Amino acid sequence: MTGHPNDEDQLLEQIVENIPHMVFVKEATDLRFVRLNRAAEVLLGYGREEMLGLRDHDLLPADEADFFVAIDRRVLAERCMIEIEAEFVQTRHNGRRVLHTKKIPIYGGDGRPTYLLGISEDITERYESELALTASREEAELHNRERDATVRLLKRVVDEREIDIVFQPIVDIESELVVGIEALSRFAMEPPRPPDHWFNLAAKLGLGVELEIAALDRSLLHLEALPPGAFLSLNLSPATLVSDELLSLIDRYPADRIVLELTEHNRIDDYGELEPRIESLRRRGARIAVDDAGAGWSSMQHIVRIRPELIKIDIDLTRGIDANPTCRALAAALVAFAEEIGSTVVAEGIETAEELGTLRDLGVALGQGYLLGRPQHLPLPEVPATPR
Repeated sequence: MTGHPNDEDQLLEQIVENIPHMVFVKEATDLRFVRLNRAAEVLLGYGREEMLGLRDHDLLPADEADFFVAIDRRVLAERCMIEIEAEFVQTRHNGRRVLHTKKIPIYGGDGRPTYLLGISEDITERYESELALTASREEAELHNRERDATVRLLKRVVDEREIDIVFQPIVDIESELVVGIEALSRFAMEPPRPPDHWFNLAAKLGLGVELEIAALDRSLLHLEALPPGAFLSLNLSPATLVSDELLSLIDRYPADRIVLELTEHNRIDDYGELEPRIESLRRRGARIAVDDAGAGWSSMQHIVRIRPELIKIDIDLTRGIDANPTCRALAAALVAFAEEIGSTVVAEGIETAEELGTLRDLGVALGQGYLLGRPQHLPLPEVPATPR
């Protein structure tokens, strides 16, 4: 490292100077910098004249300097090359960078290390990219683990029928007698979520039909406990309606006391499979209801194509209908339409006597809502008398 340069020295100097990675040399005794190339200046943000003769602790944060010095001492003590896959260095202008460094002892004539040579490649972008990829993989693995745990949970609920069923009365608005009961599922799974969340999640995981069939099975067990002659209304998706499992289940009960309530909220373009299965269910005696009438295209498509026995008015149409002429006009149109096709209108979400009175005046036949009875376990109490 000393003496007059000759041609070989100049060639070596040019090679070192033009290496694209940082090259530095430290004295073995006190680890002061004695040589740096251009790449070192660019990376660290210091001129060579600023760094030569200084040590790591003169330039870098103490924790970083301590790490570098410890590695340097180990290289010199063990007299072997040490490779650091990723080390962090705080630069003057480029922030914190990640380096892949090799440190090598350079021996003097006495056979002892005289200098320490270091070569550092800036791998910041590659390191961050790999870190992001690893995080993405870990996130995917976590998602898969959570998915698998949810599948196991839902399968247990299906297998063990861990579904609580509550029942809400459907009342003849004119006589105020209970003519039907809607079965509603409740889940004790964690985290607490509305029933629709679990049914939608089950559908996404390929367990939608299985969970719905389990809920229907639990509901139908209570059929004989209903008021005499009252029908049982069961919520199900089109996928479950066309399933063979549903037919097998319905065949075990008096189908003329069963109403199958379609809960699909999206437009169905292909009724080719749905309509024949509905006719098969009707031949068994079951009736079909369409939910959320007046809520959009989906429900009206169901009504036109399916011609349901029951048309359930959407709760948003019922709410405040006594003070909303637009809702009243739409409800009146649905009543007239239902009469034309031989269907019965059911108003959901009745909460006030004023709403009930308006629906009665409009000719709505059946009603359901907190005013007439909340969802609860059997047996249901008598429906309270409502003012006319």
